[in-house]
Amino acid sequence: MRVMIRRILTLLYIVLRAMAAYIIRPHFRRVCRYTRLYKKSGILPATILYESRSGASMTCNPYAIFRYVYSHDADSRYTHIWVLNDCKNAELIPEEYRNKKNILFVRYNDPAYVRWLARANYLVNNSTFPSYFQKRKGQVYLNTWHGMPLKNMGIHVPDHYTDKKNVLRNFLHADYLISYNAHTTNEMYLKSYQLEGLYEGLIVEEGAPRIDLTLCCDREAFLRRLKRAGIRTDNKIILYAPTWKGPDTSSPEVEMETLLNDLDALKQGAGEEYTVLFKAHPFLYDEIKDDPRIKEILVPDYLDANELLSVTELLITDYSSIFFDFLVTGRPVLFYMPDEKDYQTARGMYLRPEELPGKVCASIRETVRSIKNIKAVHAENHDVYDEMKKAFCKYEDGHTSERIADIVFYGHTGGYNLIRTKKDRKRILLYPGNMKSNGITTSIVNLLKHIDYDKYDVSIYSCCFRRPDRIENLKRLNTKARLIYKPGRMNSTFKEYCQRKYFGRFGSSDARCSRSFPEDLYKREWEKTFGRAAFDCIIDFCGYDYAVNMLLSCGRSGIKAVYQHNDIQSELEGRFKKNAGLRSLLYNYRYYDKIAAVSRSLMEVNMKKLRVFAPPEKYVCVHNSIDYETILEKAAACETRTQNGMEYFVDTVRTGTGEKIENLIGAPPQNEASFINLGRLSPEKNHRRLLTAFSIVHAKNSACRLYIVGEGVLEDELKACAGELKIEDAVIFTGFIDNPYCLLNRCSCFVLSSDYEGQGLVLLESLILGVPVITTDVTGAKSVCADGYGLIVEKSAEGLAGGMEKFIAGELRAKKFDYAAYNEEAMRQFYGLLES
Repeated sequence: MRVMIRRILTLLYIVLRAMAAYIIRPHFRRVCRYTRLYKKSGILPATILYESRSGASMTCNPYAIFRYVYSHDADSRYTHIWVLNDCKNAELIPEEYRNKKNILFVRYNDPAYVRWLARANYLVNNSTFPSYFQKRKGQVYLNTWHGMPLKNMGIHVPDHYTDKKNVLRNFLHADYLISYNAHTTNEMYLKSYQLEGLYEGLIVEEGAPRIDLTLCCDREAFLRRLKRAGIRTDNKIILYAPTWKGPDTSSPEVEMETLLNDLDALKQGAGEEYTVLFKAHPFLYDEIKDDPRIKEILVPDYLDANELLSVTELLITDYSSIFFDFLVTGRPVLFYMPDEKDYQTARGMYLRPEELPGKVCASIRETVRSIKNIKAVHAENHDVYDEMKKAFCKYEDGHTSERIADIVFYGHTGGYNLIRTKKDRKRILLYPGNMKSNGITTSIVNLLKHIDYDKYDVSIYSCCFRRPDRIENLKRLNTKARLIYKPGRMNSTFKEYCQRKYFGRFGSSDARCSRSFPEDLYKREWEKTFGRAAFDCIIDFCGYDYAVNMLLSCGRSGIKAVYQHNDIQSELEGRFKKNAGLRSLLYNYRYYDKIAAVSRSLMEVNMKKLRVFAPPEKYVCVHNSIDYETILEKAAACETRTQNGMEYFVDTVRTGTGEKIENLIGAPPQNEASFINLGRLSPEKNHRRLLTAFSIVHAKNSACRLYIVGEGVLEDELKACAGELKIEDAVIFTGFIDNPYCLLNRCSCFVLSSDYEGQGLVLLESLILGVPVITTDVTGAKSVCADGYGLIVEKSAEGLAGGMEKFIAGELRAKKFDYAAYNEEAMRQFYGLLES
């Protein structure tokens, strides 16, 4: 009865919190509505939703495609839905498209937008739809993107790990991706966003629809729109159009005084013959649009940039791809790049400055001089200009929109340049866990370093972390493996949300809870995350996250495998005693083909203890790979310093903000016994047992030292324990060490005091460095220390103390470990898992 009351109260609490969230949080309400429409409503035929930069304007490629389809839709077959941020602002809508029955305007993220996003037959976007979007069966998604890349994109951007990777997810959903030329196909789609081998749609390499607007613009009509916006149009136009700069798209940087000085210099240098206009990048426009000092020359963001180029006589830009579009005019372009070296370091470009089709100016004075002598400057760059125009504007004939419409809306694919990515490698999806600095993270880093990427296409499913330590660990992953990020919160209806929360609280071991499990939610989440992508093998390398494990079990794959890194039953009785998720995860084993234990002894233990969840034939042994090259290299690359007659290792430590500061660690004396333990300071590692054992040894050998390397919840408690045992002067708590191998290599003996271990990577690392090993009798250690590679003692302080005393007495020596042969066998086991 008490249990039933607790369940009812918990359910009531979950429902009330969900109701409050539905009322208070617009995004939660929006997601619930979108999911309900996704599940229940039908697709409306002959409806096209157009979106440009999250509703900022009617511009770019979607606008060009819309103009063509609308002008050739004589019988008004299609209903056109335009997404705008301000549907009441008449200036955002060209006059000829106002008050038309078959053209509707909806505000971005309003209920009408959510409804059309879920129900429109065709979806056209030049950027990305929101994180809750997922293409439905019956919808056709055309992503046109918004420019061919000059500045680096995707994984080519330094420190790209903090970006929200909604771009790749949108690409994986798209049926068609518009490519302007071979450069866009190769550098952006296939390389920077790593679509080669994974993307299931078509790359349409037929040019940029928006350049049709430049070639076919009604110049007089556009000049009238400029005039209505308060812009002078009686002189020739010089357009200054730099890109945005800053750490990310949400925080563009602008030095307003520098910008104003540059614009004044350009206006004075241009003389009476020209009018200088400023086209701010969309990310920057809202920051400066109300500044009175710039308003008279600032081109409104709602005016299409390509139509503006049609009336521009001279373009001045920096790292923006706008110059690619301008090449079709044959008119001159200048590149004002005063910070070119800094920009190359911070962002980088696909072309070198000397490859650009115009003079590169390092100062505003040089730019002004070039304007005054523009005919000669343009003539000097004629050959480069002409070659680049031929290479990058190959398809630009004013009919690209027509070809795109013929392919997407009318289904005619013959005779067009349509590209499918090559699927010549086995596709693997791996989930590495939360990327904390622990053994699982080290294992996945090592594995990704040794995979044969000529045979295997590898994707990593990960959260988009903000914590500096997690980001640093993401950077350790081999860049040949693509990162696919979790797209925000799961899409669910109100009922599914409550079911998921209730299920997460009580787990699937309860039959009544199992009946309430929202299985469809996880199937939809797979489609939302990975779009049309499919994999040959899906591996939950972490094996601890219930929600991800369930998600991966719903994936399209020939083989599904889940790893076991430890004695699961012991963990459920220990540190995960209250973890309903891990207990529920065991029931998911029925969805997986293979269960990979990281050591043979661990496999035997889990096979026996967890036999109710999986039959023995599902179990395989797959040893963790080891990165012995890096271990040996780091152990040798030690920086030392002598202060007051003492020798120190110089290491670094990360602060909470990610800043690295110097950390000095006292080096072990050469002629005295020094023991070391590496690992997180958590209960299952049982450092208290180690400290007790060391106090016994230290009482007889006062010169010996113990180094405890790592951080964790028990740090303060363990330091207090050392004080109670009166060994605080002989025990050194180093905290986290960026390079622990210097210290490990210098210490005399490694000691593992754990209650349970799956394999114990640190044991292998010690053997690589030739450091003798003492370990408690735990599951994983038996596989590592077999055949005399270490001393196994009973799980007690006395057992550990006896082992350490044997070492001091000279009865324990390190046995030579063939780490290369070990690693070859580990990789052979992993490849066997993929081929099962």
